Amino acid sequence: MANYSFADRLGRARSMQAAIDSFSPAFDPADESLSATAFAAMLDELETMNAAVDQQLDQYKTGVDERKAMLKDLQLRAGRVLSLINSNQAWARYQRSVKSVVDKIRGNRPKSPKPPSGSESAAQTKNRRTGHRSFAEMESHLNRLTATLQKIADYDPPAPELSIAELQSLHTALSTKNLAMVDLDQELSMKQRDRAAAYDGERGLREQMKAIKAAVRAQYGSRSSEHAAVSGIRL
Repeated sequence: MANYSFADRLGRARSMQAAIDSFSPAFDPADESLSATAFAAMLDELETMNAAVDQQLDQYKTGVDERKAMLKDLQLRAGRVLSLINSNQAWARYQRSVKSVVDKIRGNRPKSPKPPSGSESAAQTKNRRTGHRSFAEMESHLNRLTATLQKIADYDPPAPELSIAELQSLHTALSTKNLAMVDLDQELSMKQRDRAAAYDGERGLREQMKAIKAAVRAQYGSRSSEHAAVSGIRL
């Protein structure tokens, strides 16, 4: 379920809150957990949960963009390394092994996994995790490239970003980003599951609003203006 749907549902719940706050005589359910005060506290908590999910989702999307940029940088650098190796006949015996790994780097175009939705199937979860592993494979390819270059005793490129040290630094950054994305994925999934339970689980928002409608009907009557004010609000 999209984030805006949760926001919409919270908005409808706020409408119910405003309605019961305006009742005279005051809304006084037999179950204290249905009181206006308890309901307001619940909605505040849900609003906090929505904000937490939104923040985590923004971080995930930013991470996706950053990782894409790192991958593009890697592919461009790998191509330049190959050109450099090919330009020096003294390195001819390394050309095939360098080309082999560079082809893997440039030919591998993993798709960024979509962020977890909180209501996905097991297959969708598996596909997302496979997507993360595809990016992790790029670490292995880059590691192979630097290992191959280390065998070239006089490899000293004029462009510092093609140096072994800089390529190793890129490997570290990519590895760190991949681990961070997996952590973000897990944290976002957990927050979404918790929110889904708070909305639709036992004693969640849906059940609470349903119970409040019943309590309003019991206190004021099914033909009262108070009941009319809440009965049409979607759960």
